[in-house]
This record gives sequence, C-alpha cells and structure tokens, in this order.
Amino acid sequence: MIDSSLLLGVAPVDLPIIRPGRYQGDRMSATLDQLEPASQRAVRHLYDLLTLAHESLRDLAEQGALSDADAAELSSRSLWTELAMTGGAVGRGKTSYPDIVGRVIHDVRGGSLVALLGTVEMLPFSRSRQVDLQRCAHFARDHLKIMRNCLPEIDPAAARRDQETRAHSIDLIVEKWAGSEFKVNHVNRRIRFNCTFAGAISERCLEFSAIDRVIYNLVNNAVRHTADGEVALSIFPVGRAPARNVRFIVFNAIKPADADRIRSLTDGQVESLMKGGISTTNGGKGLRICAEFVCHAYGLHSVDAVLRGGYAGTRIIDGTFVSWFHWPAAS
Repeated sequence: MIDSSLLLGVAPVDLPIIRPGRYQGDRMSATLDQLEPASQRAVRHLYDLLTLAHESLRDLAEQGALSDADAAELSSRSLWTELAMTGGAVGRGKTSYPDIVGRVIHDVRGGSLVALLGTVEMLPFSRSRQVDLQRCAHFARDHLKIMRNCLPEIDPAAARRDQETRAHSIDLIVEKWAGSEFKVNHVNRRIRFNCTFAGAISERCLEFSAIDRVIYNLVNNAVRHTADGEVALSIFPVGRAPARNVRFIVFNAIKPADADRIRSLTDGQVESLMKGGISTTNGGKGLRICAEFVCHAYGLHSVDAVLRGGYAGTRIIDGTFVSWFHWPAAS
C-alpha cells in the first residue's frame, strides 16, 4: 500500500465550490417508464425484498447476539439468492439505454447490494458477528436509499422524506466500513478503514445517498480488482474553513499486468478512467458516475473540469490503484 503522506498530495487541498447553494443529491435519477416492463417488475420486486431484508436484519440485530445455528440459518436463507437474481435481472431485457438510465441500472444492480450479500455470507464465520449483523442492516437500508435516489417513483413517500433537511454525520459511514470484511465471488475481501474527519457530511438523506453511490462504486471497483484481498478507505478533511472539504480515497494493490492494461487502454492517462467507457471488465460506468456526482456537488461545468481540478480522480502509484473524490463538509 502507498505511504500515507501521498494521500494528501494526490490532489489539491483547496477546492472552490462554484455552485451558489448546497447540492441536494438529485439530478442522477431516471423514471420507471424509461425501463422496459420486465426491468420495472424486477426493480419493484428488488425493493420489496430489500425492505423485508432490512426489517428482518434490524430486528435480529436489536435482539442481541446470534448463535452459531441462527447465523447459519440466516446466511442460508433463499432470500439472499433471490435478491442476487432479482438485482441481476434489472436491465437485462435491452442491450442499450440512454446514459443516465444505464448508470441508474448500474447502481441498482451494484451499490450496497454487493456488500450486503457478501457480509451475510460471512456471518457464520464472523469474529464480530453482532457488529456485522448490524452492518448488514445498514447495507440493506443503504440500498433502499440508493434505489430511491436512482428511481424516486419506487417509493414516493420515502423519497419525499429523503428530501427533508436533516444533518447526517460521518459516523453513519464509519459504522458501516470500520473493520468491514465480506465476500465477493466467495472470496474474502477486507476493508482497511481510517477516518479523521468529524462532523456532518450531508444535509439530507438524498444527498447522503448520493455520497453512498460514489463510495460504493469506488469500493466495489476496488474489491473486484485488488491483488491481495485488501482495500483501504481513508477519509480526512482538507482545505481551510469555512470552505472545508472531505477527501475520500480508496486504494488497493494492483497486479502489474492489470496496471499495464489500464495504461494501455488510457494511453498512459490513467486519470481518464473517470470519463467513462474505459474498463478492463467491459463496464466503465461506475467511475463516471462518481465524477458526475462530484461535478454536481461543486457546481462544475463538466467531468473534465472535475478531473483537471483534482476534485476526483484515479492514479496508479507504486503498484497501487488509487481513486478519490471530495465532498463539501456540511455546516
């Protein structure tokens, strides 16, 4: 992993906020009628299944520690397979969509669903089962919010509540990621987490779900490609008050062959990955989504401006793939 001193130097620390008012977390959604009927049904079913999962996980977490037998029973429920299959069915009926719809489908299928299913799978073997059970409830809750951010029509009443002004502390991110470990394709992935920022990071649920969409995209990308099974997530403040920003930086060891392939695909301009359309796995949407959210948060006119200013970016440093973004701290 890279030296911690490089985390500060990867981008500027003073990042002007151009927009006149705080970004509310919107402008990255689609409507249900932009999906074909089969995907509409899958989305609604996925939301219902997640609601059931969240209620069950929350109630179990409140009841206390799970026994080995109860953890094994919970982990083996058919609900998790149905969630995975239903999520995978979203967007399967068409080969192409408008960009915004494609990005919504990407996050509905990914988001915190990956972490939820991977953490549930680990519960029978967890060394901190109660913490991980609560974490599962948080992941289910997050994906419900992500789905409403993507498709507000899925639950109009909850979507309206998401728009209400309510400060959200960075602690809501800490509780999910500190000490996190989950499986991806049945292989363990461990999150090395560090946070030195304290305070509010958003002013409403809708904005917080936008931040979540960015974090999950970066983490999901890292856990798929890490060369050693570990991913680091570091969060710290940069800049001067009152225009203080929070830097989120995700990094993972990368195989030399993968690094060479990325450099080849980008003509040596690794930072261009966030422009979208470039991927070693025929994807490329997740990093573009991150850059677009940051563009809205700071009021910049283009993703190119985001990358030139260092508001978000990607680099390869000493055998490590590094991705980062910034978000204005909330007052």
